Parts: sequence; C-alpha cells; structure tokens
Amino acid sequence: MINIACVQETKWVGPKAEEVDGYKLWFSGKSGDRNGVGILVDSELTDQVVEVRRVNDRMMTIKLVVGRFTLNIISAYAPQVGLDEEVKRNFWKDLDEVVRGIPLTEKLFVGGDFNGHIGSYSRGYDDVHGGFGFGDRNGGGVSLLDFARAFGLVVANSSFPKKEKHLVTFRSSVAATQIDFLLLRKDDKGLCKNCKVIPREKLMSLGAWESRGDASSIWDRTSSCIREAAREVLGVSRGRRGGHRGDWWWNGEVQGKVEAKKQAYAKLVDNKDDEEKRTNKENYKMARKEAKLVVSAAKTVAFELLYAELEDRGGDNKLFRLAKARERKERQAWSG
Repeated sequence: MINIACVQETKWVGPKAEEVDGYKLWFSGKSGDRNGVGILVDSELTDQVVEVRRVNDRMMTIKLVVGRFTLNIISAYAPQVGLDEEVKRNFWKDLDEVVRGIPLTEKLFVGGDFNGHIGSYSRGYDDVHGGFGFGDRNGGGVSLLDFARAFGLVVANSSFPKKEKHLVTFRSSVAATQIDFLLLRKDDKGLCKNCKVIPREKLMSLGAWESRGDASSIWDRTSSCIREAAREVLGVSRGRRGGHRGDWWWNGEVQGKVEAKKQAYAKLVDNKDDEEKRTNKENYKMARKEAKLVVSAAKTVAFELLYAELEDRGGDNKLFRLAKARERKERQAWSG
C-alpha cells in the first residue's frame, strides 16, 4: 500500500487538489509543458493533512498530524544540468528556506528528482551518504550532499546495499543514472527500513503507461500497476489497530461513517467491470465526504466543550487563547 508519494514533472497547471482513485492529489504548476510537482496521499491519511504550501512549480510541502507525530513531506524538482545557474541557486535557496522553517521536533521527509549524481561511494560525505550509491558524483550531487549535511539529513537511497536495477532511477538506451532521492533526518534514520527502486520494466509488464483510452482510464490502469508493484516489492501496511478509537472526539456517529467509508473503499478496489467501478467510485466519494463532515463536526463540538470547561475553571488565559487560535487555524487548513 502506497500511503504518500511525491511526484515531479507533472506538467499540471495551477495550485489545485483532485480526488484520484482513492487518493487526494495536491499539485502546483505554472506551465503545461514543463516542471510541476505534486503529492499524493491515500484516503486513510487525507484527514490528517493540516497544511498545504505550494512554493512554486518546483517545490511544495504538506504537513500531517498522525497520532503524536507531525510529519512534513516535501516534493522537489531540481533544475536540470545546463539550465541557468541563477535558476539552480534559487531552487536551493527556496528549499533551504522551507526546511529551515520546519521545527526540529517535527518529522521531515524530502522526496525529489534532484537531477544530480551522488556517486557510488561516500568519499568525504560519510555522515550523509551511506556508501551504497550509483555512478559517479557530479556538481548536482555535491549540492544535494552539502544541503543534506547542512540540515542533518541522510540520503536514504544510499543506506542499503542493492542491485543496480534497484538503484537506477532513470535508464535510457545510452545511460543509466540515479537522480531521484529520499532524504530524512539522521535521528529518524531508523524509521526507514528499506529504500529501493521499482524497475520501470516491472511496471511496464503490468501495463503501466499504455496510451489507449481516455486520461481517466490511463490513470486508473497506471495507478493500479504502481500499487501492484509496490505491494509485491514493499509489502502491505495494515496501519494502527483501532485507528482513532479512544480519541476524545470519537463517537458512535463518527465510527459509523468512517466504517461506511472503509467499506466503500474496499468495494472500489475490488471492481469487476467499468460500470461497477464508476458506481463504486461515486459511492466512495459520497461516503468519504460524509465521514469528513462528521469528523470535522465532532472535533468542533469537542474543542468547544473543552474550551468552555477551561474557561469555567478560570483557564481563560493567554495559553488557552493561543491553543484555541491554533486549533481553529489548523481546522480551517484541514478543511480546505
């Protein structure tokens, strides 16, 4: 199960969000023929997204609150070799500002096409390069490693010994390169149990990127192939047992709507034909919308009761006012 995916070179225009086959896609782009980035989040996590920030057509970030952790996901697309040096400097400046603004107490994951080669060996970057890369290092790779060092990050791709086919992220008839990387904080390195490339040939054998049919059918076919490949290579995560049960805003109505959403999603991924798929997709969208509204309403009531109780106890001080303002802001961001 792919829970979150960072995508680049989307070439979709505008700062928008779309529901895509059981996922929500946030994207940012200025032109239909170049650049563009996006982040896909599966339906089980979209309710946890509290902030979306679109920096430009090469960078965007989302923030999620999952249990007691705050996660920041950055999707980045570095300028290609040969572009103006000013464009490259602006990219690294923007990425620097984004990461600098994320508290050290929050989790950070950067997934991007960095158009640089970090090389097979660490050679002077033992603190950020795990020693299991590919190819020869170039200027773009040095920039990435310097950035990782400056912010105490590690390149997850280089942390595991892999066959060449599980390191190479782009292959053509004349070259094979590793230009896509996942970075996370050194303190969180233990959270990354594996990092490998799913070979393009694997996806092609499943029918991914076939051009027949309309855009919707192409996406449905491609996303199904990616999920199948991910399930085979990465395994399946079943999530936390009990979900939100025990949270103080959880009630019977919320439980019923969430369960209905899960059942609708189960039917969606088990389609038998196109007509059934269209019907199940509409049913899922409706169930998800209803669940989101009920969760939002339950949280609103729960917070209002909490603040009323605090005020009755003489707790109407600056701390509680700040907490109330922050909660309202996050709720507005979440609902948007």
